[in-house]
Amino acid sequence: MATQIRRFKWPLIVMAIISFFLPLTAVHAAEALPSRPMDHAYLDQVGILSTSTEQRIDDKSRQYSETSERPKVAVAVVKSTNGDAISSYAPDLFQKWQIGKKGEDNGVLIVFAKNGGKNTCVSKSDMALKAIFLMRSRVKS
Repeated sequence: MATQIRRFKWPLIVMAIISFFLPLTAVHAAEALPSRPMDHAYLDQVGILSTSTEQRIDDKSRQYSETSERPKVAVAVVKSTNGDAISSYAPDLFQKWQIGKKGEDNGVLIVFAKNGGKNTCVSKSDMALKAIFLMRSRVKS
């Protein structure tokens, strides 16, 4: 019986150590995500959005907030996803920025990542597809 306890002792210690450090990696990943801008409905780390596109995003966001559904729309243009796939980066950013009202499914996030020239774009909602095409047509060359 003592041999069986010793045999399970080390795996339990290793699992305890791993479970202690797992939350620290999640916190570190969340800290790497950019903060939500307080004065705009967009973040442009790369500087590719034209002034008219920035204004249009803010105007549309303001208009949407006055409708009965009150959808929340945000656009993030980031330099890099820091090695993460954009498909996992976007939901993490969506969660950090707390876009939309919980339970109402009224949030939309459009993320464009430069990623060293490997331009990638994803939306957190199908509603955003029109906005992606609109944004592409208004991006600075």
